[in-house]
Amino acid sequence: MNDYDLFYDSFISDVRLFSKGEVLNSEGDGRQPDFLENAFTEVFLGYLDERGIADGSVTCYHAAKTTKGHIKINAWGMDDEDGLLSLSITHFSNDFKNHRLTNTEIDTVVKQVVRAFEMAISGYHERMEQSTEAYEMMKCIYESQHSFVNIEFILLTNGLLPKNFKLPKVKEGAYSYHFDIWDLVRLHKVISSDTPYESITIDLYERFGIGIPCLPITSSATDYKVRLAVIPGFILCDLYEEYGHKLLDLNVRSFLQARGKVNKGIRDTLCNEPSRFLAYNNGITATVEKLDMIINEDNQHIIKSITGFQVVNGGQTMASIHRSFKIDKANISEVYVQAKITEVEPESIPVLAPLISRFANSQNKVSDADFSSNDPIHVEMQRLSEKVWIPGEQSRWYYERTRGQFQVEKNRKAPTAARAKKYDLEHPSNQRFNKTDFAKYMYSWDQLPQVVSLGAQKCFVNFMADLKQTKDKDWQPDEVFYKEVIAKAIIFKSADKVARKNKIPSYKANVVTYMVAYLSKKSLGRMSLMDIWDNQKVHPSVLEAFNIWVMPIHDELVKSAKGRNVTEWCKKDQCWDVIQEIDFGMPHGLQELLESNQPLPTVGKTKHIKRPSLSSLAKENLARTMQLDDKTWFEISRWGKKTRKLNDWQCKFILTLVEYAQSNWATVPSDKQAAQAVKIIDTAIEYNMPGLSNKKQTYD
Repeated sequence: MNDYDLFYDSFISDVRLFSKGEVLNSEGDGRQPDFLENAFTEVFLGYLDERGIADGSVTCYHAAKTTKGHIKINAWGMDDEDGLLSLSITHFSNDFKNHRLTNTEIDTVVKQVVRAFEMAISGYHERMEQSTEAYEMMKCIYESQHSFVNIEFILLTNGLLPKNFKLPKVKEGAYSYHFDIWDLVRLHKVISSDTPYESITIDLYERFGIGIPCLPITSSATDYKVRLAVIPGFILCDLYEEYGHKLLDLNVRSFLQARGKVNKGIRDTLCNEPSRFLAYNNGITATVEKLDMIINEDNQHIIKSITGFQVVNGGQTMASIHRSFKIDKANISEVYVQAKITEVEPESIPVLAPLISRFANSQNKVSDADFSSNDPIHVEMQRLSEKVWIPGEQSRWYYERTRGQFQVEKNRKAPTAARAKKYDLEHPSNQRFNKTDFAKYMYSWDQLPQVVSLGAQKCFVNFMADLKQTKDKDWQPDEVFYKEVIAKAIIFKSADKVARKNKIPSYKANVVTYMVAYLSKKSLGRMSLMDIWDNQKVHPSVLEAFNIWVMPIHDELVKSAKGRNVTEWCKKDQCWDVIQEIDFGMPHGLQELLESNQPLPTVGKTKHIKRPSLSSLAKENLARTMQLDDKTWFEISRWGKKTRKLNDWQCKFILTLVEYAQSNWATVPSDKQAAQAVKIIDTAIEYNMPGLSNKKQTYD
């Protein structure tokens, strides 16, 4: 079998598993069986999401016949920050035959999704059943329509694209329409490439009628060439208009997604002093695969066309020029941007291009994060998944560093039907997870549901950046860490199963991560992750709690949004602030489970009382005290001294807690010590001590 055949088999295998629901036992991930087209859409979007395409899109099928014709949407995603709405439509054949589409078929399908958008912004949701996810989607599009700048329509198909086809280019009214079409052949080419992007060729003379003058820089290097240029702002704006984030190196794109795109200083200059933009702005750094050059009559070097253009530094500049032109109606005719353009030899692109990106972004902490699946952390996670068997030695969890890796590995190690069956038993489909799942599980339990709600790719970027900043340089996962990750995966999957069984009408992904974060918050570090690993399931009381919380949390997410876009509201810190302070109740069984995992004091005892009897409040105080590590307690002491919000005796008392924490709480505080510690914590929270929630802020 060739590479494409292996990829195709892997893809279709995943589609069939998704369609069947992947529920192999009572602690499966809670998926429900779905029709093949939906499964195909979800698997396809998973691959695209890893490449930063259609980022954050979720499946939401809606098809109907209206007075204006047929409408259809299979998935959608929205980025308020960038003013982007992405709508996907699937052309799917159940027999999986590689039927070659005609341009007429493509045109017919694309018109359905365009028509669906136009119906949505006209208030189509008012005629829909309100208890459906499709209603929420159409309502959200209607309410957010004035924040959109670009509308991206994506066609996904299991057929073959015409050999000679051109994407439709339509621009109507206040929106710019963009079209993209993907078949499995194109997808395979992209994911098989050594570069993390799809190469685009831009003919400057054909597109703009001009080339870009440049100054070649002499160097002894043989694997790259550097040119310095000044690029008119309207060229960058036009390219961003059509290609958007496809022109931004994955690291830069991810940085922008994680941190926000609009820089006020850049925007002010563009709107008020555009002619000074060249003087004020640092410009962009870009890599290219190939430059077609000419030398004019004045002996100037002119860039005629560019292949593989990727902005590795200055993506914010590019995005801000486009946004200021589209939203602020800024005059960019006098805007020019300096550029350093590095032409990298094809064989050097996989190694050199990421390094240029990293060092060009050296001023950003996030540049230390490797967003690729080849990072040593992910390599070690995979190695652990191959080494560590679950209790009973019958099966293992499988860490899929890159999409499709599982099936390729299976085909290699299990070429016969008998071996394939044995391989599947050892690696059940509900015990597979990938790098974005890894981030989602960890951040949900770390009480960062608002970051998980940003979408898979953005959550992953934040997670990797945090790992690089909080762990030692040479840190790698060990077996204990790996088992705790699996325990968090089981908790998350259990919450997802409860949400599906309760048929949450909308925002299920948000509800699930908020439920897990809420459980983590309420457990105060008393949930035994190793018990979950040993049993490969959560305690029944946890499922009981999820069943109690699931609808109230959904309703509170909607209510607290106060008419705002709920999906966007769930991405805000304020949303988590609201949810975590509400008492949704605690099942008695869960309370008993948590208290049974509570260490009893080892100080403050009398000789008459060997094991003190503690109230529930005292146990909770101990849990809150011991949930903080030694560094955090020390930071609280420094904050208290600096701000004078704590008494001197309180700061000295904290040093005792620091000693206890440094020994990993081998010494457990007394109930009186814990009560004083909680008063200190509450004081720090009341006066908004920076960094208390994320445990990262330090004080000088």
